[in-house]
Amino acid sequence: MLKRKSNIVLNVALGLLIAGQAKAGGVMLYEIGSDDIGLAAAGYSARAQDPSTILTNPAGMTRLEGNQLFIGVQALYQDVRLTPTSASPFLGTENGGNPVEWFPGGSFFYSQTINDFIKAGIGIYGNFGSSLSYDDAFVGRYSVISSTLLGMTVQPTIALELEGGLSVGAGLMIMNGFYRNKVAVNNSAFAGIPFPDGLLKLSDHAWAVGANVGLLYEPTPCTRFGLTYQSPIKLDFAARTHYLNTYPTVNTVLSSVGLLDANIDIGIEVPQSTMLSMFHQMTEQWAVLVSAGWQNWKRFGQIELGVSSSDVTSLIVDQKYKDSWHGAIGLQHQFRERWLINMGVGYDSKFQNPDKIPVNVPVNDAWRFGLGTRYAYRSDLDFGLAGEYVYGGNLRVDNHGLIKGDLVGTYKHAAVYFLGLNANWKCV
Repeated sequence: MLKRKSNIVLNVALGLLIAGQAKAGGVMLYEIGSDDIGLAAAGYSARAQDPSTILTNPAGMTRLEGNQLFIGVQALYQDVRLTPTSASPFLGTENGGNPVEWFPGGSFFYSQTINDFIKAGIGIYGNFGSSLSYDDAFVGRYSVISSTLLGMTVQPTIALELEGGLSVGAGLMIMNGFYRNKVAVNNSAFAGIPFPDGLLKLSDHAWAVGANVGLLYEPTPCTRFGLTYQSPIKLDFAARTHYLNTYPTVNTVLSSVGLLDANIDIGIEVPQSTMLSMFHQMTEQWAVLVSAGWQNWKRFGQIELGVSSSDVTSLIVDQKYKDSWHGAIGLQHQFRERWLINMGVGYDSKFQNPDKIPVNVPVNDAWRFGLGTRYAYRSDLDFGLAGEYVYGGNLRVDNHGLIKGDLVGTYKHAAVYFLGLNANWKCV
């Protein structure tokens, strides 16, 4: 009987450890405080109009005059509120509230002219992951209460202009990943009577390295094509389990399987991605921008989990994610001599089962609608302002577990709002 219970708790404990891993309510963001917010990422790897191209296409630095400094800031507000049904047995007292609300972001980029053909630069940005926090009495507290998975990247970069309108660029993506997870433990399932919840906490940070490479081809002064590839980045977290207020029987079984005081090795692979874009200046006032992209979320969903203790367990959990696809189209309009208007529409496809959305990943396919403007304050200084509405539709939750219980409900009209402000200084 104890062995059977040990197996149950082992599966449950591993489930708790896995619960907060995947994407933590976020994605690989196109939004870093740049004009791409107003364009919904249209022309992402072909625009190359400021130093943020260090991220979007390193080869685009060859189009920048002199030395340039770009600083962008943004605010993200995510509106996702779960409406649970009576099929969820652990309703608690609240539906969890809005787990994200306001979240800051931004970026810093600097491009330096070495000679007529070579540019060097550096970027500092955070475009991976997100953070969410539900109320303690959340109906899905046995899956997650709070979860954070963030990556901050420093990218030294170089670009070279070749003959025939072709440029190449490459950067080293040095990422510092931060992971934190808090989940409730259902003591009542083992106590036999109603009992207050216990708590499991995990946290760690890790460094990892990847590559960002790009090509830019300009067949005519009015048209250019960009292709960018970002390699996968493997973040190896090692977090020690920290249990609070767990029932003695739970502690006994956790100890018997080596999970009471263990180091949890969590391997998460930031998805590789590629983007193909076009920029075409149709007239002096109008330009069209187009993008098509791919992100390898299928690999991200295969999480390596290892337990370092007296009883070693190692496995790979496949969350059955699918690769996602991106498409966007946008326009730029030179409204007046100093004013440029940006607008765009984009779509990202589903990466998980739309009928079984986990509460730690309340996001799936989405439409993006962006609008922004750029003002040339001086010949060497301009400012950008942009907003974007991301509509995620209705996300259905239908998840089941032996100890966690059934969790059924809907995130109705899920949405994310971005507001970005940036400045670009041409320090020639």
